[in-house]
Amino acid sequence: MSVKSVNTSRYMQKDGFASMNIGSKERVTRALLGSTVVVADFLATVHIEIVFLLVGLWGVLTSAFGYCPFNTLMGRNSCVLPEASQKATS
Repeated sequence: MSVKSVNTSRYMQKDGFASMNIGSKERVTRALLGSTVVVADFLATVHIEIVFLLVGLWGVLTSAFGYCPFNTLMGRNSCVLPEASQKATS
C-alpha cells in the first residue's frame, strides 16, 4: 500500500511560513464555536472534559492563526483573494 504525498510547497510563502487558508467568515465561526466548546468544558464530566478542551482549543487556535493543516491536506482555501491578486493569477 502506497501513501500519496502532498506537495505543500504551493501553500508556503517565500519566508517558509504557511500562508493563511481560512477566510474571515470561517475564522469568526471557528472562534465562536471553539470558545463555546471551551466554556462547555467546564460543565462536562471528567471523562469527556479533555475532548472538549482539545476540540475547543483547536477551533480557537486555527481561527487565531488563520491556518488549518487539514485544509491544506484537502486542498481547500476559503480566503478571498484581493482583486489585484485575482487578475494577476488569471
